[in-house]
Amino acid sequence: MKLEHIAFLGRTFQEYLDMFGLTSDALRGETVLDCPAGPSSFVAEARSMGIKAIACDPCYSLTGEGLEKKAAEDLAHVFDSFDSFRDNYIWTYYEDKEQIISLRRQATERFLNDYGESAGSDRYVEAALSALPFPDNAFTMALSGHFLFLYEDWISIDQHLQYIRELLRVASREVRLYPLVTLEAEPYDYMGYIVSTLEDEGIRAEVDPVRLEFVKGSGRMLKLTHC
Repeated sequence: MKLEHIAFLGRTFQEYLDMFGLTSDALRGETVLDCPAGPSSFVAEARSMGIKAIACDPCYSLTGEGLEKKAAEDLAHVFDSFDSFRDNYIWTYYEDKEQIISLRRQATERFLNDYGESAGSDRYVEAALSALPFPDNAFTMALSGHFLFLYEDWISIDQHLQYIRELLRVASREVRLYPLVTLEAEPYDYMGYIVSTLEDEGIRAEVDPVRLEFVKGSGRMLKLTHC
């Protein structure tokens, strides 16, 4: 799929569990960073279960109305061309396009409600992956979905490493990244280089299967652990 910019789309808590190989019980007691979080409902739903989670995204500089408008525009942008790329998808996790759109809207609505209600708190932080405003080891786990690897045409190899190192800096135990394919449903060309470089820096890299596979080849996530 060809996009004009990085899409601001929301995913649900259950989608997060399924794309990062997690369970709600496994998250209890964790301190989790979601970055870039977009208009996902992961943090809102996690907090309602007593799980401490924080979202950050550069788009949080916008007002609630601005975020709602951007999410609606990006949803339309993505799905206007969706049918032209149907061969890139596997229809085992989702039933059809309408279900996906419904889930995106549900996630965004839950996010917007929580974003408005939590104004002034530390729950949603305006920040980019290039420089996270958190001290070292502020979280036990960091999750980053639908950004790295996916947009390989816009994010250089050096930027990939910079962003991953920043996630590793603020996560005391592990970082999980999903998916490991590009928008064209192709494996990220420089994954071997990224992994070997991080391993040389003392990071353990492990590719694990996950339940959510929609884009062909996306049924895996990369787990990075401090040795």
